[in-house]
Parts: sequence; structure tokens; C-alpha cells
Amino acid sequence: MIRDLSLGELQSLCIKATRGAGRAVGTAEDAGHAVRWLCARGLAGAEALVALLRATDGMANAALVGALPGAMQVDQGALCPLALGGYLSDIDLVPEGRIGPVYAPLLLRPFLDHLPPYGIDIMSESASHTPQVIQMIHRETACPAVHSRAQISDETLAVLQGLAARTYAPETALRRAEGAGAGLSDND
Repeated sequence: MIRDLSLGELQSLCIKATRGAGRAVGTAEDAGHAVRWLCARGLAGAEALVALLRATDGMANAALVGALPGAMQVDQGALCPLALGGYLSDIDLVPEGRIGPVYAPLLLRPFLDHLPPYGIDIMSESASHTPQVIQMIHRETACPAVHSRAQISDETLAVLQGLAARTYAPETALRRAEGAGAGLSDND
């Protein structure tokens, strides 16, 4: 089944899910922005984020960004598109040649949309969200937002909600004792 969410709801859920996967606050904010940008253009941003978070859950941040900023290749694993996109956006650089492998390379596009003339497209080996070697090319036309809502699958929603639930504080003993049906206080 497909779920219909506002872009704001999905962005907020993606921020929480990314935090639940152990990423820093700034990285989580970048992830939420990236998914919103992609979904507003009818692209599978939520699915790309789920693929990234599943593949990197529990990995240390240093393992995902260790090759930045010098080399654009890693010896083991793949580059995190959130870290790589943030880095390239900050320095306004479009590297020539092949880069990677990169997890869920679709997530790079929002970070490079501001580069002239119309942003950057990502050329990859396939449309999947698996780690791939990519090449960046300048976009020939603008890529405007055309959707105000996101359509995501139940499976994608469940994964995002599960990761987001990791950020919730556990209920305290006092709160459980005061909860509905506890029988410790009666105001009738």
C-alpha cells in the first residue's frame, strides 16, 4: 500500500529516522532536506534514505566520511552521499571523473542543485540505491518542484518509523505508575 504524506511530515520523519540511525543532528537535517527535495520532484528520496540507513546502520561516522576531502574513492565500503553532498556543496566543486562507490547516489542531487547553470545530475550504473561508482554532469535544464505531497510504501514508512522510534525516551517508572489504569490516583 502507498501512503500519502505531506512533504513536511516526511521531512520531519526522515530527520528523526536519521538521528535514530546514529547520525549527527546536522547530517539528519541534511537528510530531511534531501528527501523533501527529491520527493517534490517525484523521485524516490525516502527509499534512497532507507537504503542508505539500512546499509550504514551502526557504522561510525568516520567510516563514512573518512575519504573526504582528498580522495573521492574509499578502500572499503562506500561514501555517504549526505557527507559527500555537504562537502561538495560547501566548496562548490564538481569533481571530474568517476567517484565512489557511493551509497544511494540519488541523495547527492539536492546538495548540488544550486551549482550553475541548473545543478548537477548523477550518472550511475543503475537506478538502484546500492553502492555505485558515479559520474557528475551539469544539468542542461532546471529541475523544478512539481509535487506538494510524497507517496511512499508501507515498508519504507515502517523502516523510517522504526528508526525514528530509537530517538524516543523510554517511559519512566513514575510515568508508568501514573498512566491510564495504574490505579494509584482516583480523582472521581
